[in-house]
Amino acid sequence: MAMNPINDLARQISAMMGQHQVLAGSIDRLVVGVGDFSKDLRAGFRAVDTKIDALRAEMNDHFRLVGSRFDKTDQCLSRFENGMRELHSDMLRLQSEIHTPQSSLKARRRLDRDAQGGEEPTP
Repeated sequence: MAMNPINDLARQISAMMGQHQVLAGSIDRLVVGVGDFSKDLRAGFRAVDTKIDALRAEMNDHFRLVGSRFDKTDQCLSRFENGMRELHSDMLRLQSEIHTPQSSLKARRRLDRDAQGGEEPTP
């Protein structure tokens, strides 16, 4: 029995349409899968961004706290330095007040000794 070329062509077209529908269904599933994956990625990135923002805020709070502590420490050190400068100034003043009477006492003894002819004066 001889085959009709039109029937053969119709069967081939029918078979190709079936394959096309299978391929189109596979492509549709692939596109839907990629779309879902993209949505999941975006949701994941948003969650990571939220966590990063929370971590950044927490670190900023810690840095502010540490900065505040450094400021307080700096103030304490400045007060200590000022106190040490005042103490040093007071010690120099006291040393000067002690040396001045001693110097004048030595000069007085020298004058007395010279006046008596070089002998040590009796106290």
